[in-house]
Amino acid sequence: MFPAIIAGTIVALAACAALLVIGYTIRFGTGPLPSSSRAQKEMIALAASLDINGDIVELGAGWGTLAFPLAKGFPHIRVTAVEISPVPFLFLQLRALVQKRANLEIVRRDILSVSLARAGLVTCYLYPDAMKKLKPKFENELQPGTVVVSNTFAVPGWEPSRVGELEDLYRTRIYEYRFSPPS
Repeated sequence: MFPAIIAGTIVALAACAALLVIGYTIRFGTGPLPSSSRAQKEMIALAASLDINGDIVELGAGWGTLAFPLAKGFPHIRVTAVEISPVPFLFLQLRALVQKRANLEIVRRDILSVSLARAGLVTCYLYPDAMKKLKPKFENELQPGTVVVSNTFAVPGWEPSRVGELEDLYRTRIYEYRFSPPS
């Protein structure tokens, strides 16, 4: 009887977690999909090649597959992982207990409500509508020279300073922008 109760509880918790992920995916237009390992490596290598002047902010951190390596690779820079969906956010919190990073801050907020004024590097793997919504936020909050690195989706109307194309099935593009205020 006791194992059946435990099994039933686990199934119920898994179903609730799945429903939460689905609900937030519908509400915000995208689910917590991690960047591929190739995209992660490319984005981290690109960050390593930069002279980052400010914080690192990952918008839509999902499961932390980019935020944790960035925090490890840049121990002297504050890394903020922003995630709104409660299940990935809870996972990030649990992961932070195991992989302690003093410079990693995990916040549960909508990506449009987080200040980017102190960012030297912004990373994201979102979707076209989110990039469209972020464009005015970037233009109002980013400091000149701030680098934006986006996996797969471009910032509409911006000219990238570099576009890397991965040798994968989808020919995934990694967009790099160096922010300059519009004239």
